Amino acid sequence: MISHPAGITGAAVCLVGWLLVPLSLYIFISALDDFVVDALWLWRVLKEWWRGPEMEQVSPPVPERPIAIAIPCWHEADVIGAMLDHNLAALRYSKYRVLVGVYPNDVATRRAVADAAKRHPKVRAVCLPHDGPTVKADCLNWICRTLAEEERAMGEKFVCLVQHDAEDLIHPGELSLFNSRIDEACFLQLPVLPLPTPVWDLTHGVYCDDFAESQNKDLATRHLAGAFVPGCGVGTALRRDALRQLEDRDGDIFDAACLTEDYDLGLRLFRMGMKQIFLPLLMDRNGYVATREYFPKRWNDAVRQRSRWIAGNALQGWERHGWSGRWTMRWFLWRDRKGLWGNPLSVVCNLLLAMGGLSWVAHVIWGAPWVVDSVVHTSAWLVPVLSINFVFMALRLAVRTVASGQIYGWAFALLVPVRFFWGNFMNAGATLRACRSWMDARIQGKRLAWAKTSHAYPTRGTLLSHKKTLPEVLEFLELGPARFFEEALLRCPETTPPGDFLVAEGLIGGEQLMTALCLQHSLPRVQLDCEEIPPRVRRAIPLREANRWRVVPFRIGEGALHIASAAVPTDEMLVELRRFTRLEIRFYLISTCEYEELQFEVRRS
Repeated sequence: MISHPAGITGAAVCLVGWLLVPLSLYIFISALDDFVVDALWLWRVLKEWWRGPEMEQVSPPVPERPIAIAIPCWHEADVIGAMLDHNLAALRYSKYRVLVGVYPNDVATRRAVADAAKRHPKVRAVCLPHDGPTVKADCLNWICRTLAEEERAMGEKFVCLVQHDAEDLIHPGELSLFNSRIDEACFLQLPVLPLPTPVWDLTHGVYCDDFAESQNKDLATRHLAGAFVPGCGVGTALRRDALRQLEDRDGDIFDAACLTEDYDLGLRLFRMGMKQIFLPLLMDRNGYVATREYFPKRWNDAVRQRSRWIAGNALQGWERHGWSGRWTMRWFLWRDRKGLWGNPLSVVCNLLLAMGGLSWVAHVIWGAPWVVDSVVHTSAWLVPVLSINFVFMALRLAVRTVASGQIYGWAFALLVPVRFFWGNFMNAGATLRACRSWMDARIQGKRLAWAKTSHAYPTRGTLLSHKKTLPEVLEFLELGPARFFEEALLRCPETTPPGDFLVAEGLIGGEQLMTALCLQHSLPRVQLDCEEIPPRVRRAIPLREANRWRVVPFRIGEGALHIASAAVPTDEMLVELRRFTRLEIRFYLISTCEYEELQFEVRRS
């Protein structure tokens, strides 16, 4: 029995006591749950280390088979064009189709997709028969209904459907990996990782920590433990025969009443007895073999997105699928749903920790009573429980720091404790928002709608590591084997651009180089006549800056300043040129000779 002293201190002790006792017990149970998963992960890592690297069986390459890429869109006009331009130029695969779902009342996105389709014959817009937004599942279902039509047009069957979003940076080797492993399972999930951002971006940093831990530890562990693999919504490959079985059984492949169709689909496939594989996180010369993207950097956007995840995974998952299954299934359902109460309670724990720290400072400086000490001494069993909880929290932060450091570097990982507490408040806000929207929908008898999250696409500098190399592009253009050009470039001086060196050596022509650069960097080619460039347009960029960056403004139209460049545009170039115009800047490539001829004509006139 807990007895409390009288007065203000007694009231504080009473309040802290009523909170600390049940919270310490809950934290112990939840932390023990996390500890078991961490221990399973550590055991797996140590086991792999002890066995040493296994010799891979070299199997014959699987011939390319048609793959469909589904991209549902709602208000994605700002990113979808750049996403398609980059990824379609970077993919090291040829037999695929991109099906982009758009809504009739989203005119800007429809126009952006139509423009991309003109540049890329593999892109097709799938316009839904009704206005949006609905949910991603509804948009994906309409995309899936066009698969048979695309198959008839190609004369071949798709081997699988791959899900992606409009902000995704697709790994160049992703489709080849899916093609080689899709026969092993009906459901393949490639890891998803946020792109790195500066350490002061705490909100996006929470996503980095979360995904570094979940994609490199949690999902692989739950897969090996025999639980289902939830889809991540992107980088998910679904075998064509599995899609037919889902359609025959449920009418629609994706559940249009569910906010998180990826999680729901993974659970349904598992209960249908279909094999799932979470692919391990590997690296190649393009970096991690994973889907990369930027997640929200603002608090409100992050809370909105996470509230959709919580409403779909936890609330709708509980409502629709219950708790049935073997013990491993129920265990991971508990882990997926415990945030409903754990997220708000974590904020209470953080506030108690801050209050205890301030009380201790007051105790040391002014000799005031330390409230926590008073509570602990009224109940002896609290001391070992709180001590164990402290050890669990230290281990939890250590594991999270290691996971984040492996992906994003140890300097970034140093702020994991700060982002851990920041994330607690963010998750608590998302949980309260999710519960409120879910209750409102139930009371009003309405479906939960697609909660739109603003997206940003990586800059040209970030995309550089994902592009095909120049030798690979030249091989694609059937100008020679990539290895031949790679060996030739070993002789290239560091100060000479590789393309110019190949031209100087007579290995390729100047026009062939331009074609390769345009393909490599997803930039259009343009040929200009100086007399057709209006003087006012030419002066849109000051002459000094234009000469510095070797660019020529040549047209203003469609809300953009069109600029011809004799060099591949860089992030620094774009930042500098944006100082002189509020218009969108669209780059085109011209050869060095063409640029010099234009400059000569300008000086002569």
